[in-house]
Amino acid sequence: MAAAHFAAYTFIEPSLREIPNLAHVMIGALLFSFGGAGFLGNILAGVLIHRFTKSIITAGLVALCLALVGLGWFGPQLGTDRVLVLLVIWGAAVAALFAGLQTWILRAAGSTIMTAAAIHSAVINSAIGFGAVLGAQILTVAGVSGVMLAAGMVVIVPLLIVLPQAVPQTVLKKGSLLDG
Repeated sequence: MAAAHFAAYTFIEPSLREIPNLAHVMIGALLFSFGGAGFLGNILAGVLIHRFTKSIITAGLVALCLALVGLGWFGPQLGTDRVLVLLVIWGAAVAALFAGLQTWILRAAGSTIMTAAAIHSAVINSAIGFGAVLGAQILTVAGVSGVMLAAGMVVIVPLLIVLPQAVPQTVLKKGSLLDG
């Protein structure tokens, strides 16, 4: 998830430059909106994380995936307003994800919390570099929209890993809602 985010985030500004008739000063406003949404996503996650950790992570992954796929698939033709909506969704989702995943990992760590925190930090920092390199490789083949689309598709992998953990076990048992 983090590598996919940073692959797309590395090329967010060139992506915004492709919006037709967008004044260059608006790029800063759009990026500010992304950051503001991240701030709010972080606060919201902080308030709800202790009761809804897995739900926040699952919803964050779905929102991140949809925002990146939307930006990649439709890109600049969406216009400024719709791109702004997707950037706000992306910013809030990724901030909630970083808070949610760190909480989940540290809770699971038990007495090895310091080691888990160090490993988590190393993974995130590695994802920054790996994501940027991955995004650059995709850029040469598929352009900026391709980077966004590929990043969104990559987010499906952690979503498929987390989703079974987020669904209550009673729902998965025989005679449950899934059995019809």
